[in-house]
Amino acid sequence: MIPQFGRLVTVSVMVGLVALFTWIYRRDRQQRVRLWMIGWSAILVHFAAALLNSFHLIPKLVADWVACTTLVAAGTSFLLSVCATCSSLPRRWAFGGGLVTPAIVYVTLLIFDVTAQWPYLVILGLMGGAVFYLAQAGLRQAGVLGWAVALAGGSALGWCAWMVPAAPDYGFDLMLLALFAATGYFFWRRHDRLSPGITLTALAFLCWGCVFPLGSLAHVLHISIPDDHVVWDLPKYAVAFGMILSLFENQAELLRVEVIERRRAEDLALAASDAKSNFLAHMSHEIRTPMSGIIGMTELVLDSAHLPHEERDNLELVKTTAESLLLVINEVLDLSKIEAGKLTFERIEFSPQELVRDLARMMRLRAEQKGLILEHEISAAVPAVLRGDPGRLRQVLLNLVSNAIKFTERGYVRLKVEAAGTTEAEGAVLRFSVSDSGIGIPAEKRASIFEPFNQADSSIARRFGGTGLGLTIAAELVALMGGKLSVEPAPANQGSIFHFDAGFELGAEGAAEKSEHDISQLAKVVAHSAGAGGGNDAGAAKNGSARVRPLRILLAEDNVINQKVATRLMERQGYSVTVAASGGQAIACLNHQTFDVVLMDIHMPGMDGMQVTRLIRDSEQFTGQHIPIIAVTALAMKGDAEKCLAAGMDAYISKPIEPNELFGKIREFV
Repeated sequence: MIPQFGRLVTVSVMVGLVALFTWIYRRDRQQRVRLWMIGWSAILVHFAAALLNSFHLIPKLVADWVACTTLVAAGTSFLLSVCATCSSLPRRWAFGGGLVTPAIVYVTLLIFDVTAQWPYLVILGLMGGAVFYLAQAGLRQAGVLGWAVALAGGSALGWCAWMVPAAPDYGFDLMLLALFAATGYFFWRRHDRLSPGITLTALAFLCWGCVFPLGSLAHVLHISIPDDHVVWDLPKYAVAFGMILSLFENQAELLRVEVIERRRAEDLALAASDAKSNFLAHMSHEIRTPMSGIIGMTELVLDSAHLPHEERDNLELVKTTAESLLLVINEVLDLSKIEAGKLTFERIEFSPQELVRDLARMMRLRAEQKGLILEHEISAAVPAVLRGDPGRLRQVLLNLVSNAIKFTERGYVRLKVEAAGTTEAEGAVLRFSVSDSGIGIPAEKRASIFEPFNQADSSIARRFGGTGLGLTIAAELVALMGGKLSVEPAPANQGSIFHFDAGFELGAEGAAEKSEHDISQLAKVVAHSAGAGGGNDAGAAKNGSARVRPLRILLAEDNVINQKVATRLMERQGYSVTVAASGGQAIACLNHQTFDVVLMDIHMPGMDGMQVTRLIRDSEQFTGQHIPIIAVTALAMKGDAEKCLAAGMDAYISKPIEPNELFGKIREFV
C-alpha cells in the first residue's frame, strides 16, 4: 500500500471525527465537546500537512513544523477540556503563556535546527514556572497520586534540561508525553465513576503520550518502524472511540436521571392531585351538609299553606340563594374532576327525542317568566334510540339553554337537534345548536368565554351573576364526547348560536321508552346545572305525590338539622321514621326493631356508614334476610357512589336531598 493512500484514509477518518464532534457540539453546546472538536481539528491539520508533503505540495520543513505545533495545540485543547485547574481565565492565560507558547517556540527552534543551548534552557525554565504555578493551584487537592504525577513531571522536566545540550528532541517528546499523560489523568479524575468509556479514554491518552518517547527510543535502538505505521495511530483511534463511548454513557446517565426526575415529578403531581381531590371532597361534604338543612327546611316551610306573601317571597329568595351556592359547588367539583381526568361517562340507552322534550318542558317555566318563547326542533333523521351518557348530554344542553334564557331579555330561545353523519363504528353523529335573540357576544370575546371564571364582560357577572365555569365545563364535556363547542353570531347579529357535534352508538329497537323514575331525575339535574329555575316544578311534584302504605324507615344521620328535614319529608308521606345519631345506635335499633328501609349517612361518630353496612350484610348471611340500605350522604366526588355500592348498599343519593329522587329510590325496594 502506498504511503499516500494510508494518509488519505487517515485524513478521511479525521474529517469524520471532526464532523461528528461538530454535530454533537452544535446539538448540546457543551464547552468540553467544543474543545474536543478543536483538538481533533488540529489532528486533522496534522495529518493533512503530512499528506500534502507526501505529494510534494508543501516543503518538508513547513510540514514538520505544522505537524509538531498541531500536536501541541491538540494536547492543549484536550487537557483544557478536563483540567478543572485551568477553568478560570487567569489560569488559562498562565497555561497558554507559560506552557503552550514556550512549547511552540521550542518546536520552532527545533525545526529550524537552532544549535545554541541557552534558548532551550530558558524555555524549559518558563515552562517549569508555569507547571509549578498550576501544580500548587490544583494538585493540593488531588491526593498522593496527584503529587506523584507532579513529582514525575518535575523530574522529567529536569531530565530534559540535562539532556537538551545533547539531544533537544528528547525535550519535545517528553513534553508531549507529559501533556497527553496529564490529560488522561485529569480525564480519569474528572468523573466520579469508572465506566468503560472513561477508562478506555484515560488509558488511550497515556498510550498516546508514550508513543513519542518510544519512537525516539526505537530510533536510538535502530528499530525501523515507518512514521506512517498504524501502530503510531492506534492510540488516537482509541482516544476517539473512548470519547464517543463516554458521550453515549453520559447521555444514558442524563436520560436515567431525567426519567427518575420525571417519575418523581409525576409522583408529586399525583400526590398534589390526590391532596386536591381529598380537600375538595372534604369541603364538599362540609358545605353540602348544612346546605342540605337550609334547602330542606326552606322547602318544608314553603309547603305550608298559610304562609304570608312577603315571608314566602323572602324564603323563596333564601332557597334561590342556597341553590345558587350549591350550583357553584357542583361546578367547581365538576371542573376539578375534568382537570384530574377522573370524569367518567356512562354507556346506556336513551331516547334523544324524549331527552330534548323533557328538557324543554322543565325550562319552559323560566322562559315564560321572562316572556320568552322556548322552541325545540328535532330532525326526523335523528335515531330513536342511542347509547351514551344522557346525563352529561343533558348537563351540557341545560347549561346552554339556561344561559340563553339568562342573557335574553325578549324574543326566543331555540334548541335544535339534527343528524350530522355517522361515526367510524357505525354510530350516529348529532348536531346540537342553541340559538337566542339575546345580547350577543363580541367577536374578540368569543374564545375567552370558554376559559374558567371568565365572562364576556365583567359587568355581566354583576348583572346576571354566575361563576364563569358553566361554559368551561360544557366545552370540556363536549370535547370528551368527541366534539367541539363553538359560538357564532345569529343572523343580523341578533343574539348568539352555540353548537357542537357529538357521536353516539346506535341503541336497540324498542328500548326508547324511558321509565317514570328516569324522568323524575330531571328536577335534580335542573337544580344542578340551571340554578333555581326548576324549584317550583319540584315542589309541585312533591305536593302531588301519591300516598303509599306506611313504611318503617331507619334514618342513620348525625346532623340534627338533616334529621329534622328527612323526618318531616317522610312523615308527610305517611312513613314511620326512627332516628339513629351514630353507627352504634343504628345497630342497636336494627337488633330490637324491624325496618323496611335504612337511610344511611356515611360520616357518623364511632362506626361510619360503610362499617355499619358491612356488619348488617354479614349478619344477613345467617338470617337469610335482606334489608334495603340507601346511602344518603354529602360525599359527591367521583367514586363515592361506587364505594357505597361496594360496601353492600343498594342505592346512593347525594345531599341536598331531592324529595322525588328519595321517594323514587324507596319505592324501588318496597
